[in-house]
Amino acid sequence: MTSENGESDGILLGISTNLTEELIMVGNCPNDSTADLQFVDEVSFWMEGVCQTIIAILGIIGNIVASIILSRKEMRNAFNLLLVTMACFDSTYLFGSILESFRKQFDLVSDMHIRLFPCLLYPFNQIAITASIFMTVAIALERFIAVHYPLNYSQAMHEANALTKRIVKYVASVTSLAILFTITRFFEAEVVYTPVVDSTTNETVDYELALKATDLRTAPIYTTYFNWSRLIVLGIIPFVMLVYLNVGIYKDIKARKNRRLNPRHHQQKGRRTSKFPAFKWCMERKSKDNHSHSTGDFLPTLNPPIEHTEMIPLGQHETGTDNKSPSPDTPQVGTSEKKEVVVSDAKPVIKSRKVLVRLSRKKKAPPAAPAVTVNESRRKKEDNLAVIFMGFIMVFLVCHLPRLLLNIHELATIRQAMKCQEAGLKAFPLWSVVIISLSHLLLVINSSTNILIYCCLSSKFREECRKVFRKF
Repeated sequence: MTSENGESDGILLGISTNLTEELIMVGNCPNDSTADLQFVDEVSFWMEGVCQTIIAILGIIGNIVASIILSRKEMRNAFNLLLVTMACFDSTYLFGSILESFRKQFDLVSDMHIRLFPCLLYPFNQIAITASIFMTVAIALERFIAVHYPLNYSQAMHEANALTKRIVKYVASVTSLAILFTITRFFEAEVVYTPVVDSTTNETVDYELALKATDLRTAPIYTTYFNWSRLIVLGIIPFVMLVYLNVGIYKDIKARKNRRLNPRHHQQKGRRTSKFPAFKWCMERKSKDNHSHSTGDFLPTLNPPIEHTEMIPLGQHETGTDNKSPSPDTPQVGTSEKKEVVVSDAKPVIKSRKVLVRLSRKKKAPPAAPAVTVNESRRKKEDNLAVIFMGFIMVFLVCHLPRLLLNIHELATIRQAMKCQEAGLKAFPLWSVVIISLSHLLLVINSSTNILIYCCLSSKFREECRKVFRKF
């Protein structure tokens, strides 16, 4: 700054370079025509006014309907309850967006609205959008754990009150972090009273309420902190984590699908082979023995049970009776004993085979297919939920990308913008103002379309919707 004596003192003190830079910065400020300003006002009116209000109202209605359906007993799980929590945060942000449209675009603002804006409306709106971003990352982490570690996730969910503990842990962490990050928003705006002076009497007739940025918000250090923290905490970190988790979920689902389509290939690929020939020969021999036992080759070698055998008395012909005398062709006692042994060995074997077959049929263990089917169905369900949330993530990245780019541009031009604002000129070019309106509209769309994504991708959700609407 220069002294009251003039700029020559500053030049003698060697400050002319700084003044020249400031003049250059002020000379580079946007100098827009009246037609351009009117065009920007119209675009902002339709984007941040009409479209944003209509989409926000429909989004609140959709979030309420989705929360009712997802809270039903048939749909209650960790993923759906976390979606209900995110819908609450989104609805809070949508309500704040409607109030902002009324205040900025429609000029429908009351004194109560202005008084509540610095201490309630603006901070809670920022907490809601921050909590929505953090909750998106939390749900992505929960889906990644469920898909990447299915056994651990299944065991953890079978514990007592596991669902309640998991929900409380995520919601408490997200809410606490959102409040801590946005705590300074309570000190960024204030209400000022502007006197209304009567032109005829030059007396103060009334006071008008207006909003003004506090000294904290306009301080260079806080402005730098505000922009960098918003870029890193609400931009880079969520984007990187969502992309990483989304790619991990996609790879796990693809690998699991390949295992379902080619189970033999993956079993042979996962089978361990030994480098020692003797051990390999023993394993092959053992598998052959097990195969031979499983086919029933051991039956002839078993001794039949005594209770199932039929013994022929001595001196009795095979087809004769006790009253008949032996014929000349009948062999002697020794041979009859031999035949007795043969007969006693032959007949019971046939009957013992039948008995063993019946016993084997009765004692046959139930197949393990139902357990495998339950695990597969549970994993398919988790995969379907992960696919649905992948749609959420894609919409999130697209809708939040303009906000991230605007944040980077603001960091690069913040010094020049502050100099232009001090000189009473426009701080940012027209295209950035249009992108800001588009970014606000996309944020509202992102908070309003979660139910549409769920309806399009979840058949179970559509069935529950039909059940609910049939009752009415």
